[in-house]
Amino acid sequence: MTDLGPDRDLVRRYQCEQTRDARIITVRLLNASDAMLNHQQMPEPVKRLCQELSAAACILTNMLKFDGEMILQAKSNGPIRMLVAECSSDGRIRATAQWDEGITDADFSTLMGDGYLAVTVDPNHGERYQGIVPLDANSIAECLNLYFTNSEQLDTRLWLAGDGTSCGGMLLQRLPTEGGHSQDHDAWQTLIALAETCHTCRASARMRSA
Repeated sequence: MTDLGPDRDLVRRYQCEQTRDARIITVRLLNASDAMLNHQQMPEPVKRLCQELSAAACILTNMLKFDGEMILQAKSNGPIRMLVAECSSDGRIRATAQWDEGITDADFSTLMGDGYLAVTVDPNHGERYQGIVPLDANSIAECLNLYFTNSEQLDTRLWLAGDGTSCGGMLLQRLPTEGGHSQDHDAWQTLIALAETCHTCRASARMRSA
């Protein structure tokens, strides 16, 4: 497994003063992404999705704060047959994939086809937990957002991006306050809108560089 570097590989947590019931977790992987994936000689579309899955694994590990491993695995009947990313609670990550020869760039649905994404929490002590969501969305982030909708009692949104060189992600989670209720609905919606703007800018920059 690859260790997260102290400077160029970062997972950070924030709390907004204006929206105190919102948790923000961000991840950026630079050196770790290269160390994990470059030697596997992945085609660019495969590498980008592996990066996104790795970023998601880092975020979810930090969100749950447990001792053990977070494992994300996608299996499908598409050109990318399998994606796996693991992140341990002590900051070690790895990722790999299986794909068809001659794969070309395409959208997520074409690359993955029909299948499922499994989210596995494997603690050092205690029972293993696994949740499964179908790959019937337009991105890994959207699949995981569907998973959150089905399994989490807290409002949670995730954004992911990978460009073959680096990757990153951001999670917003709305925390309960006294009495188990969230507050500041308007501020929460504003926070989501701002996060969508950041993601849109990243996507536009990637299109210009392609």
